[in-house]
Amino acid sequence: MSLLTGTQPPDPIVVEVASGSPPWWEVVGALAPLAVLLAAVLAAVTAFAALRQRSTADRAALEQKRRADDRAEWWRRTQWAIDAATSLDPIRQEAGVEALLQLSYSDLATEEDRLILDAIWVSNPVVNPEDPDAGLPDGGAGQ
Repeated sequence: MSLLTGTQPPDPIVVEVASGSPPWWEVVGALAPLAVLLAAVLAAVTAFAALRQRSTADRAALEQKRRADDRAEWWRRTQWAIDAATSLDPIRQEAGVEALLQLSYSDLATEEDRLILDAIWVSNPVVNPEDPDAGLPDGGAGQ
């Protein structure tokens, strides 16, 4: 060991450089944080996709339920209007026919519903007063 003086240079430091490739486990160990990040991103994307799909399915189910509820209410009103239109009370008949007319314009009425309403109107004496068989069973009064 030598003492350094102001004029003497320090002893040289020997550095050995390893030129071989590192063992495979060191490479895998170095990539572990990247693998964890990739797994986290993949999990987040999967969770987001599942949430989006569920949200879409819930929205569709809610729309279907709303439509079914609207149709059920439309049919309940239509039943009342049919009962009123076929009533023996002329004022109630007129109210029922007017209600059926308004219900037939609804977006909730299908083509089949409109055909049923047409059949009721044709056989209703309030709507079709010129028809002597209106309001009577098929075949007329005495047949």
